[in-house]
Amino acid sequence: MNHEEISSCTVETADGGKCISCKRQQVDSACSWFVCTLGLISSILILGFVFSFGVLNPVFLEEFRRGKARTAWVGSLCMACASFFGPLAAKLCDRLGCQAVSICGALICIASLSASSLVPYMWMLYLTYSCLYGFGASCVHTALFLVVSASFDKGRSLATGTLVAGHAAGIMIVSPVLQILLDNFSWRTSFLIWAGLTSPVCVFGFFFHSNLKKGPGYRRRSTNDQDESYSQKFSIWRHPPFVVYTVSTTILYLGLHIPQVHMASFCRDLGIQSKQSSMLYLGFGLASVIARLVVGKLCDKRFHAQHIFQVAGFVMGGATLLCPVSSRSYALLMVYFVTFGFAEGSSATPINYLILNCVPVTHRSKSFGFWLFFLSLTMAVGPPFAGFIADELGSYIPAFYMSGSLIMSSAVVVFILRYFKKRGDLPKNDGQTQMKVSPEESKTVL
Repeated sequence: MNHEEISSCTVETADGGKCISCKRQQVDSACSWFVCTLGLISSILILGFVFSFGVLNPVFLEEFRRGKARTAWVGSLCMACASFFGPLAAKLCDRLGCQAVSICGALICIASLSASSLVPYMWMLYLTYSCLYGFGASCVHTALFLVVSASFDKGRSLATGTLVAGHAAGIMIVSPVLQILLDNFSWRTSFLIWAGLTSPVCVFGFFFHSNLKKGPGYRRRSTNDQDESYSQKFSIWRHPPFVVYTVSTTILYLGLHIPQVHMASFCRDLGIQSKQSSMLYLGFGLASVIARLVVGKLCDKRFHAQHIFQVAGFVMGGATLLCPVSSRSYALLMVYFVTFGFAEGSSATPINYLILNCVPVTHRSKSFGFWLFFLSLTMAVGPPFAGFIADELGSYIPAFYMSGSLIMSSAVVVFILRYFKKRGDLPKNDGQTQMKVSPEESKTVL
């Protein structure tokens, strides 16, 4: 097989020797896996910090004393921005290249952490951390997927799956490490330390060459093309599966991140030490990593993505509704959070593919953009609303009830498709066939 040359990479040892030298890097080569490994580490360091906000939540509550709702906005807004800016980051990669975007994204994250360590008021964190770090994380995340996709052919599925697992692996690794930092230093110093730990991602960026070329059929979009695209933006709503899946995931993400953001604070109210609560996130992340890999294999064997998504929703929702029972002991809380993590990981892969497969190819990019927009809104609103409920009622239990109910409702909504199926209104490609979507098309999903 003739391999396509895509870039060059060289790694030098301290004494000047070269341990890896690939002047003509080829797809599926050792250098490709080297780049994938760097991408995985980058994802763990950058995205892991975003989704480990639950460990920071009780610290900010005590520091600023602005209530559970306002404090939760800091983390939820950052998570939302990491998804919301995905399409913009993809455009920047097309214009500037993945190398420049990944390096700039890492520098933005470092600047964000450094600036956030100096803020005297919590509202400033909405700008210096939530928006700025979220944008930087989105740039790094998007560039990584483009580069890894361009670096593989036969091994693309495995490499992309490895990179996708970086999100959950980040929660598993970063949460306990961040808790250790918080136990020994102030949160401001911990931010500066993490900025230093993140700095290698800037160096990794120099290896992220994608050399993505325009296909032979590429041409500039004419005015007629733009008019056609404009009409397509609205025609996607004629596809019942897309509408149903969008409504379902909008409800899902309204409750999905509530346990992640508030678990550490909930544990503090129960008298559980912060070190123990951080271990809950380790269990959550490990279970999510395993689930993402297992479900990917199941989907390859023609299991229906819709069925997997619904089962995962019922498991997550049911487990969260039983949270009052789980709160009776630390062991039960661990069982709950591990179960929740496995179900969360099980739902992530199917819904991404369902959204991309339920519309014609010509509508795919537009539908994906709309979906990300609605997803970002509910992702941002859910945890603060749960914090508001906890502030008003003096307990997190009602907030967890709300979370579980929303998650289960999202799985129930999908049954509406049976009505359209009986009427014969579903297109042939209704998202329930075998899932075959290129990594490029799912590069902005977290």
